[in-house]
Amino acid sequence: MSKFLQILLIFLLIFSISVNIFQYIKATRSELHHVVDVLDGDTILIENSRRVRLAGVEAPEKGLCGSKESAELLKSLIGDRLVKIVPIITDSYGRDVASIYLGNKYINQEIIASGWAGYNSQEIPERETVLKLHQDAMKSGKGIYGEICTQIVNPVNPKCNIKGSIGSKGTKIYFFPGCSSYQVSKVQLYLGEQWFCSEKEAQVAGYIKSTNCYNKLFKY
Repeated sequence: MSKFLQILLIFLLIFSISVNIFQYIKATRSELHHVVDVLDGDTILIENSRRVRLAGVEAPEKGLCGSKESAELLKSLIGDRLVKIVPIITDSYGRDVASIYLGNKYINQEIIASGWAGYNSQEIPERETVLKLHQDAMKSGKGIYGEICTQIVNPVNPKCNIKGSIGSKGTKIYFFPGCSSYQVSKVQLYLGEQWFCSEKEAQVAGYIKSTNCYNKLFKY
């Protein structure tokens, strides 16, 4: 084989490898999406103004306890980065509800493990692992499950000790000392639950007295 032919074959080999690498990078990048903005702890904005919700993740609504921290955490993880999005469903708002990955890091899991967002029981990859991480965060009082957002006593004004609780169906009830279950009930500020100083104040906010209070009246 002539020297010219050898050089030509080497050139063609290098060219072929270069083309394959380019095609691989192009194909890989086409699967990635740029995170334009982080809207809150469980929702991002990508190119073309598309909103994507993190599947299984339930972060506090804006203005509630922990909402700022959860949003800042998500931004620190994927803000202005290229991520892989694997849609699971489309919600009633037209958003993709998806698993999000930064390289091999499963972002949905990272947020839940931090405690700054809860797990809403949706079927997602690594469900059992994520569920355990969620339970561990609750037990250890991480993030929204700590004393900042989950309280048994009012740290700001102990005399305002009426507990406003929101049920799973949105029912709002309140408890006060002397009501059954009062001692073990918690005020979860990240859900929008509140402390009140009077029954009237609780009622104006849309809460009704718990049946556990029977005919008792709150004494300030």
